[in-house]
Amino acid sequence: MTAKELQENGYYHIKEIGDGEFAAILPFLFTTAIIKGLTEIGYTHRWCFKTPAEAVAEIVKWDGTGHPGGQWTRHLGPDGIIKRDEHV
Repeated sequence: MTAKELQENGYYHIKEIGDGEFAAILPFLFTTAIIKGLTEIGYTHRWCFKTPAEAVAEIVKWDGTGHPGGQWTRHLGPDGIIKRDEHV
């Protein structure tokens, strides 16, 4: 997907993280997430944050490798769900 297509689908603060891959912010009902591995049918990684401000602050600093910093509450990815307190 292109940055324009992502924006048209509700993603914002779109950031290229290498090899044509993007990370972006996507609001959900109760959280705001950093999304990585975006395709036409979904994504491979999602880190949930309590507020949009927290998610934006961390995507700005993040280089796209490993987990982003900050107080994300859980990660949904290929290995299932990881709660932050299980990761740190």
